[in-house]
Amino acid sequence: MSDFSPDWLALREAVDARARDASAVATLEVGRSDGAPLRVVDLGSGIGANLRFLGPRLEGDQSWMLFDADAELLTHAPEAMRAWAFKQGHGVSRVGDGLRLAGAAFSATIRWQQLDLATHLSELPFADADLVTASALLDLVSGDWVDALVGHCSAHGCAVLFALTYDGRMTWCPKMAADRNVTGLFNRHQRWDKGFGPALGPAASAYAAQCLEHSGYRVRRVQSDWRLDRADAALQEALARGVAEAATEVDGDQRMRIELWLSERQACIEQRGSALVVGHVDLLALPPSL
Repeated sequence: MSDFSPDWLALREAVDARARDASAVATLEVGRSDGAPLRVVDLGSGIGANLRFLGPRLEGDQSWMLFDADAELLTHAPEAMRAWAFKQGHGVSRVGDGLRLAGAAFSATIRWQQLDLATHLSELPFADADLVTASALLDLVSGDWVDALVGHCSAHGCAVLFALTYDGRMTWCPKMAADRNVTGLFNRHQRWDKGFGPALGPAASAYAAQCLEHSGYRVRRVQSDWRLDRADAALQEALARGVAEAATEVDGDQRMRIELWLSERQACIEQRGSALVVGHVDLLALPPSL
């Protein structure tokens, strides 16, 4: 998928949270040795879903710096954070050009910055980060980009947490004869350049794990699959449309077959008889110093 609109990100946030491996957070005993806030750098932050998942689970005082290239998403992010904070009963106030959250078991200072991560990776404040994290980003980037990121993180002893990396698995129920072909075309599209060079796509998590291990990191990977049922019909429908669009871009000669597949899938979803598993992986990597 390449739709990063606020509506799409809001649509998937609850499903992402349901899928993620919360137990990995418990092993993130990073920073805070001197009582200072845990310093977190969030890449491709969108409207802030990664912080909303991790912040309360990390507990304690935190300082977050959120980076994204999309100015529109960054415009929506503070309001999304305020709305979530109010709903959860957390205090929220302005601090300079950012926000301050105060929950029962955690607090966080949040700042946002627009930055093209593809071309300005070296400008990130790795030296001031205990944890570098991202959600649904890794499969969009190139091997060279991962190599560079791991080099920066290793040089500064940052822990790394990449959540919800797509791994190429997509299983619909009920099954259709065209599922395998359409998914294959979609996975080929996932390897196209998404702005960071030829994307790793479904191979991203394995590649990043190997790169981190070679740099001395202790790596843990666990599945964090989306498991969508009739209650997730809107997300299923949006995903089916996105998959069909990508598949058609890869092989326009199959347009009619793909459109037929999409029509049949949409009919299943509308009848509330459709289920879907989309394979994702969460990756946690701790540097030798931890």
